[in-house]
Amino acid sequence: MKTVNMYPHTGSGNHGCEAIVRSTKLLLGSQIGILFSDNFHEDKKYMPDVDLELRHANAEIKRFSRRHIKSLLRKYLGSQPDIFFKETMSPLLSVCHENSILLSIGGDLYCYCLLYTSDAADEGLG
Repeated sequence: MKTVNMYPHTGSGNHGCEAIVRSTKLLLGSQIGILFSDNFHEDKKYMPDVDLELRHANAEIKRFSRRHIKSLLRKYLGSQPDIFFKETMSPLLSVCHENSILLSIGGDLYCYCLLYTSDAADEGLG
């Protein structure tokens, strides 16, 4: 059985998003693994009764940190133009494997997410 991980979720303050999470959890039950959310505070406030693992979808890369400099080198010297995307989306990409499904529950948010253009699976990240 595959694990279903849900993203992008901007928070349950948007009750339409909350309804999508609740109904998906009711339909799929224990198959739901992780909800990648941008607002844990709202999710805990509006969905305390829903048993979900919450994680941030994006990893922060601080400017001039070791990770930032390493990514810059990989981008310009290593011919990896999408490295910053892969680094910031690493929490989400880390759950991409053959036994998991990423379920987009963001409604119109898919218009703004570059994940659909990622070739992470082809490069061993998924």
